[in-house]
Amino acid sequence: MKLALLTSCNNEWSEAPSTAYLELTPTGAKAVLSLMDMATAFRSKADEARLSHRFFTVSIGAGPLIPDFRLLEVPFDFQHAPDSDQPVLVMPADFDPDSIPDENEWRVECHRIELDEGDVRFTALSRHGSDEFTTAELTRAMLQAIAEDRDPGLESAVLAAADEAR
Repeated sequence: MKLALLTSCNNEWSEAPSTAYLELTPTGAKAVLSLMDMATAFRSKADEARLSHRFFTVSIGAGPLIPDFRLLEVPFDFQHAPDSDQPVLVMPADFDPDSIPDENEWRVECHRIELDEGDVRFTALSRHGSDEFTTAELTRAMLQAIAEDRDPGLESAVLAAADEAR
């Protein structure tokens, strides 16, 4: 499933796009759910050992089943773009991220996944600089729907007409 996720940046002056593109397959969603379960088990063991994890987030590197996200300037129709009310949208099936010109992609690296019991966020660092980008959360329910190849109940993104995108 092709997703557009609202992103935030630790640098309020960053000129990077505010949208991350992530293609998550059912296999990738199952891998994320498995990692979420392992993180929950780890937290349980930490509680049993009376370790404090009040400020603790399980964070791991992205792997082959879980793709890196891309920060792209996607030409969305203004009313159908990710925003604070709808931070995760489904991209059109025919959307090709490689059709976005290179100058409209912000290069990021050091991809990580932050796992909580009920949701997951993806993070990355700018390739040239110290900006850190964090995506909107994907909930366990969304991931389960994607893993089962069902509709996750998300709104659809709409791209601007070709003449409006210029």
